[in-house]
Amino acid sequence: MNTIEDRLLAISRLAEVINRRDESLDNILNSVKAHNQWFVQEHVLQMMDAIAENFLAEHLLINWIHDYLPLPTQIDETLGIVMAGNIPLVGFQDFLCGLICGYQMKIKLSEKDSILLPYLCQQAEIDSQYVEFVERLPKCDRVIATGSNNSSRYFDYYFRDVKSVIRKNRTSIGVLSGNESKQQLQLLGRDLLSYFGLGCRNISTLFLPEQMDETVLFDAVSQYIEYRNHNKYFNNFEYTSALYLLNLEEYKSDGLFNVRQSDQLFSRISCVHYQRYSDLQQVHTYLQQHDEDIQCVATEIEGFDHPRRVGIGNCQSPSLSDYPDGVDIMEFLLDV
Repeated sequence: MNTIEDRLLAISRLAEVINRRDESLDNILNSVKAHNQWFVQEHVLQMMDAIAENFLAEHLLINWIHDYLPLPTQIDETLGIVMAGNIPLVGFQDFLCGLICGYQMKIKLSEKDSILLPYLCQQAEIDSQYVEFVERLPKCDRVIATGSNNSSRYFDYYFRDVKSVIRKNRTSIGVLSGNESKQQLQLLGRDLLSYFGLGCRNISTLFLPEQMDETVLFDAVSQYIEYRNHNKYFNNFEYTSALYLLNLEEYKSDGLFNVRQSDQLFSRISCVHYQRYSDLQQVHTYLQQHDEDIQCVATEIEGFDHPRRVGIGNCQSPSLSDYPDGVDIMEFLLDV
């Protein structure tokens, strides 16, 4: 029987598995790295720790669920989830919402991240009563699909007759005052380069005041110097640097990371764009114009208002209520 108590017990087991460090996890981490070289052990464990701390802590779950009470005993619908694979377990929050609400889930994993979630479910004894991993998504009552701008057009057509949430490419922005402390700049480095900068919550564009020296950004990312030894990251860095040279584009580099002045929102791997501002209204105007492309905005500027604002260093640490694209997935799932 798929009851609320059963589901909460399953989540409790899941928390235990994620907090556990044993030989089976070591074996999985090796398999994950062999399958996708971007998913290094440090990043997988970082994501698991973030899930345990921000999603599965009992007091946080209780407070989060309270806003949606009463939960249904069971929902006799199927939920299809198409997950992205840019960073480890990036679709976990959608899975957790579906589990809490009592859906029978059909999950199409990204080929890039096809090992971790099935492992966690198997270890936590979350079986086909709750979730089935499929190669091709069958007809479902409602769908959550995450992909690129190109794939979203396919999703819009394919799921046109069902209730759906379709996500496209997004990225994140940072707004600096020029008075950030050394510690805040180190935290900014986390927003720029954790998970190699591959996440939609990683910052790809920074707004800097007119007189701020952009080379301080190299100090911010210096903690990731070991990325020079990662073939995929460093190959991207060298390719991007060569491309800028061939196109005679101005940029600055420290041998690990590129900084380039540009009004383009999305930047390449190993690079951040920056723009200058003299008035914060310029920043607000830009954010309004590009709202559909922005996941979150990181800043410590007092009084800076944005619905998806986070503190510097917190881009990759969303809470349970920090839904991708600002769409409340629990409301979507409970609207039956």
